Amino acid sequence: MGTISSFDIPSSTSLSNLLLTDTGDLKIAGSITLENIISHEQLQKAPIIPELELEKDIIRLRKELFAQTSKPSEKSEFDRIREELLKKEFKKDLLFRISSEMQRHVLSEEKIYSLLSVNKQIPSSVLSIDIRKSSAMMLKTTSENYFSFIRELMETLIDYIKRNYGIFEKFTGDGLIAFFPREFTGKDAIFHTVKAAQQCVHFFSKYLEKTSKIFGAILDDFGLCAGIDYGNICVYVLNTQINIVGTPVVYACRMSGHTKNSVVINNGAKAEMANNPSYKLELDPIVVDVKHEGKLVGYLVKTDVNSLNFKKPTWLT
Repeated sequence: MGTISSFDIPSSTSLSNLLLTDTGDLKIAGSITLENIISHEQLQKAPIIPELELEKDIIRLRKELFAQTSKPSEKSEFDRIREELLKKEFKKDLLFRISSEMQRHVLSEEKIYSLLSVNKQIPSSVLSIDIRKSSAMMLKTTSENYFSFIRELMETLIDYIKRNYGIFEKFTGDGLIAFFPREFTGKDAIFHTVKAAQQCVHFFSKYLEKTSKIFGAILDDFGLCAGIDYGNICVYVLNTQINIVGTPVVYACRMSGHTKNSVVINNGAKAEMANNPSYKLELDPIVVDVKHEGKLVGYLVKTDVNSLNFKKPTWLT
């Protein structure tokens, strides 16, 4: 395909969709999805060199792994190469889910694996962001307008998550999920999560004011709600991409089903806040009505934490 410059790469192309060919050229691979949204400006700021170095290592390891398939007597070497390859692919995927500050301090694959305890349970806060009445609002504008609306919105929300030392997990269609592992984000992980959530909610209100002209009508309850829970989750890698599962993921999503312009935490998140008395946030108990489950007790975060400075992850200091 020949070498392409950054100006030839579509603005919606994630570096996760770029492959380095055997000749050292770049080519675009796979379909471009909303989950891999990244703007042209973000692409210019991305860590191209670490990405390409990782891609070269991945290509080399894939070749070595293929060569080992003809040597059945050397299974231990095959397993070693395969394990190294999986860790390189994991690190590459992680790069574009974290902040540029974290990217600059990116650790060895072994250290990252240790911090995130891949395929094991780890304590983490989980953030679910949901755009309330999104489907109904989609019908009040053109598909092109709504795509642009969602794209710019999601780029900014993901940036807020990254700035607060979170890890973006996935785009859900009308929202997103992120996680803030205690050993990775730091002891103040739950507070970083609240800060990211409030910044996302505040941004949406301003963003809707700016873009309201694209809609033929605006529903009064159209807005963003953030749900947070805390507890043990499992980080696993599927098709080289990071995924999370666990009860906190479920209940963060359910808390995000409350009304617009709100940050709602579940009981696990409340308990984790109590474990860190350095910061006292005002919480109002509320009821979140969950279809097929019933009425859950949640807590509306009343304190504006934007001016508070929470501790960085220790591995960044």
